[in-house]
Amino acid sequence: MKNVCIALLLFFCLSSAFTISAQDAVTVPDLAGLNGPQAGAALNRAGLRLGTQNALGWTDASGVAPDTISTQSLAAGSTAAPGTAVDVTILRTLNLALVYDDNDLTAINLTDSAINLGGLSFSAKEGTTASFAATRWIGTFQPYGCGQVWSINRSGAKEVAGCDVSTTTWISTNKSDAHFWTATNGDFDHLLRHAHADLYDWDQCQHCGFDRAGGPHRGLCTGPHAG
Repeated sequence: MKNVCIALLLFFCLSSAFTISAQDAVTVPDLAGLNGPQAGAALNRAGLRLGTQNALGWTDASGVAPDTISTQSLAAGSTAAPGTAVDVTILRTLNLALVYDDNDLTAINLTDSAINLGGLSFSAKEGTTASFAATRWIGTFQPYGCGQVWSINRSGAKEVAGCDVSTTTWISTNKSDAHFWTATNGDFDHLLRHAHADLYDWDQCQHCGFDRAGGPHRGLCTGPHAG
């Protein structure tokens, strides 16, 4: 009789523990189509929190509006423990692109708005400490404006798709400590202090696009050297 009572007590304890655990779990909301702040608010209401915000480039075929969430790490309708972080992927539109080979690099403003270059710098990741401050071109890129830097002597800017060569701001420097993008310096980073950078797609190791948006963040966009 004593053994039976102990077995029943253990059963009820386990059953109670399972019930409490199930009640503690919360339902993950559907975040598709929301922007970052909206997703954070929805998760907070559900007892969860927003985790890593990954970025990919937006296209017409994306199925959601630009600068909104396409996927999430925990499926909508699933359950999770309170306080669990949910990572998301946000599809962003590009506003600044880099096109380069081993002799030169061109930055292109892809938008019809001016872009402040203050705080934007580029640096080699390995091999040397080569770096370049974007304000060496100009303080602000005008709509669809371009900046070009050369690692060899040059008498003027070259034509690049998306740029008006007659208005491209360009410089040529024989100082190797500014040639951050060349194969000699390995991979490079573009580091934005007090700004936000998102990595998008690469095209044959010669094109990078990212989002230059203001904010109290610090971001890193990494890419391979020119092939």
